[in-house]
Amino acid sequence: MAGRYLLVIRAEPLSGAVAPSAYHCNADYLTLDAAPAFRQSVESQIRQMVASVELGPAPLSTAELRAQGFDGQIVVDALPLDLGLDFERRFWFERRYFIEFWHAASTAEIDVAARISLQDRSGAMWQTRVAAERTWRNGDGFEFACDNGAEALGTTTHDALVGLNAAIAERFASLGAGAPHWLAVDGAGQPVSDLAAALAGKTFYLHTTAGEPVSVVDYFDPNWRFVRRAGRCDRVGSWSVRGGTAGEELCLNLPGEKSSCFAVAGLPEELAYVPLDSADERPVLTAWKTRDGNGEELGLESRHCKAAIPF
Repeated sequence: MAGRYLLVIRAEPLSGAVAPSAYHCNADYLTLDAAPAFRQSVESQIRQMVASVELGPAPLSTAELRAQGFDGQIVVDALPLDLGLDFERRFWFERRYFIEFWHAASTAEIDVAARISLQDRSGAMWQTRVAAERTWRNGDGFEFACDNGAEALGTTTHDALVGLNAAIAERFASLGAGAPHWLAVDGAGQPVSDLAAALAGKTFYLHTTAGEPVSVVDYFDPNWRFVRRAGRCDRVGSWSVRGGTAGEELCLNLPGEKSSCFAVAGLPEELAYVPLDSADERPVLTAWKTRDGNGEELGLESRHCKAAIPF
């Protein structure tokens, strides 16, 4: 991308404590601070795609950008980490030495995401959200030490940042092709898109229109997070709007599922998802109720399942 741009990277949410979800390895919290690695990796990636980049501590107004000779600014805001760390007990036997003992294998999961705002010197702004989810299983660790959790977290974080950078490169490459994953926003970060404005900050109660009846609740966070409640579990992903041949299209990204895009009908009260990759033009989900806000208090920071009944 040609031009001279100010780059602002805000990574404060990328640190916190992780509580291992295992009774035999939960004596201590593990701390993770991914902010320095995030800043370094994102800066390096954007420098590869933008002709001239200068780091700055905070965004500038349009007038200040012009006065300092910038063609625009890029602001990258890290979103809170979704972290998980689990241990499983395993029995290890070494026949050569007649040694046997229990040890704990660790599995770390991380979802790192960022919101990217791009502003040109005229003041026009666009936003996109990128994310990467990675899982790493580390098989070595003594039961009473559970000492491989930090290593698993570190490996997973590194892999997730590599994936995030790949997503950033893909988004910037799409700028010259109609910017399908970039959404125009106003100065307050509110979507200019009619479809995005109709979805942002609303909860939809939906049911399937064919096959086995299924009910879900979808919440569209204004910061491009998407939460779906199905059964007793909430899953956190992202949503975006892109231009299509027949108008704007809604794209949903949930962990463990392939990203899907839909034509949308029935707004504002009877939202319906019509799949784009099917010859059948009937919706797969239709809303029977709509509410403003997150009335169900769906979790925005991490996936969550209500505890199962213990009997």
